[in-house]
Amino acid sequence: MMRLHLQVISITIFCLILPIKASLSSLDARADIEPSRPIVKVKNGTYAGVHNDHYNIDYFLGLPFAQPPVGDLRLALPQSLNTSFSEIRNATDLQPSCVQFSAITIDRPISEDCLTLNVYRPSGFEKAKLPVLVWIYGGGWIQGSNSDPRHNLTFMVNNSVKMNKPIIAVSINYRLNGFGFLGGPDVREKGLGNLGYRDQRLALHWIQENIEFFGGDPSKVTIWGQSAGGFSVGSHLLAFGGRNDSLFRAVIANSGGPLSALIPESSQLQSWNEILNGTECSSASDSLHCLRGLSSEKYIAAVNSTKGRFGPILDGEYFDSLNSKQLEEGRFVKVPFLTGANTDEGSHFAGDRDYVGGLPTVAYPDEASFLKVLNDSIINKTATPVALEVLSALYPDIPAVGVPHTHHGRLNSTFGAQYARVASFNGDLVIHRARRFSAQIWAKHDVPIYSYLYDQWPIGGLSDSTGASHFTEMQLINDNELGDGYLSPWYPSGSEFAGQNKDFTALARLMSRMWISFAHNLDPNAHGIGKYDGTKIPQWPTYTSNESAADTGYGNNLRLLSSLPGLCTVEPDIYRAEAIDYLIKNVETIFGN
Repeated sequence: MMRLHLQVISITIFCLILPIKASLSSLDARADIEPSRPIVKVKNGTYAGVHNDHYNIDYFLGLPFAQPPVGDLRLALPQSLNTSFSEIRNATDLQPSCVQFSAITIDRPISEDCLTLNVYRPSGFEKAKLPVLVWIYGGGWIQGSNSDPRHNLTFMVNNSVKMNKPIIAVSINYRLNGFGFLGGPDVREKGLGNLGYRDQRLALHWIQENIEFFGGDPSKVTIWGQSAGGFSVGSHLLAFGGRNDSLFRAVIANSGGPLSALIPESSQLQSWNEILNGTECSSASDSLHCLRGLSSEKYIAAVNSTKGRFGPILDGEYFDSLNSKQLEEGRFVKVPFLTGANTDEGSHFAGDRDYVGGLPTVAYPDEASFLKVLNDSIINKTATPVALEVLSALYPDIPAVGVPHTHHGRLNSTFGAQYARVASFNGDLVIHRARRFSAQIWAKHDVPIYSYLYDQWPIGGLSDSTGASHFTEMQLINDNELGDGYLSPWYPSGSEFAGQNKDFTALARLMSRMWISFAHNLDPNAHGIGKYDGTKIPQWPTYTSNESAADTGYGNNLRLLSSLPGLCTVEPDIYRAEAIDYLIKNVETIFGN
């Protein structure tokens, strides 16, 4: 079967070469003369979508949830829609992605006018009040799109109907890099920090106001994200002092969550100054007004030329204190939480990787290179000497206990002799610490939390130097067995399912159903798969719900691995316990977040 590359402006990414009611040539026709097409009237007008016969799903694509953030609304708070229309408008094409940082070139249209969302509705449930699963993409706050075919929610919606737990799914866009996460003095002074998160929040308000017209229940929304999307989900638990605006009833964070490293003021200022210096706005009396007046091409060029960082900032409003402090004070929205991480997260964060060749972009040849990574992560420099000594002991130079766990012995010079130590530390600092810290906080407040460790290996198309790395769980959760969207440069083989056995596919089906079950029932155990190959599927307990948690002092993880009997097992959360405990206990005093 032909698989499409990353050019995803057409409905064809959802159906590949499968039949749909409306042929592609008919999608530009007037909606009101095609009675077979799904039509929905929302608050400000009526949209006609497109139906997929094979999966029996209605798509409503590219629905705007905010005014275009262009001109005077560039670098401004997102504004609700303020106009209505009487004609029936087509919602049959994916709309442009928000402007991406130029680190990876993708074959996808981009635009500043990008605040749109996509709705996936199972056909036949137009009058139902279905639970709603809202997807927020990752990409390090500089890349990502709701039109990325790797995040195709078709298969999850289809599975939900098969397991008699139908859901509606929604994927949203939000502004990125210097458009959505610019810092600097003017930004903080005028209350314009974290615009990308505010875009997401406005999308959630749109869903509250309109999802019932599609057959969804606004009181049963679960928000879900991975990586920066997972940290985005966490941000909504903490936003405005943990204020509960009743936008969701549950959350899912893969490799992310509410404990997020905020961009330091020095890095914010560096990016701000580089953008100003790259334009004619460096001497303007009103810098923001000047930046808004630039052509799109000029502003994009200025953003792409920066060597600084973009991401969430402590702005005093959206975030009024460090994430860790807010969590410790119990100022967060207390809703059920499903969260987890992958065993070898750090193989992604150790210098990142060239996705064409799959190799790291930075090597770590000696002890000095390892110590530099540690030193760069320490915000409180007075603690540096002791912290370096402790961390060096907690992350010993023993490749067999490092990341990736799938490779035995030292990696070659492309990676460097100290790669396993760097990958272990970075993965723990960025992902594993955040997951365990959140689980402990939720358990302390007696709020249900389900925690997992994804340990799957082998994975099609990836080498043992990658292991169960960042993002490798997503194709399984989406049950994307076709591998749609996974061609190079994203994956060498085009699909994690390539060459895999039936156990791998069974694990994908189980994971997809667990995520659906949580969105539908607030419990991942109603997945409907009693046994696999004669072995009962273990019950996934909440983090502190049985004796093993009390005996060890640690909570429970569901370890997911296709070679295990029953595809998973319940284990105490002791993965690199001593090292991660040190990172958690010093979250503020050493690491500054």
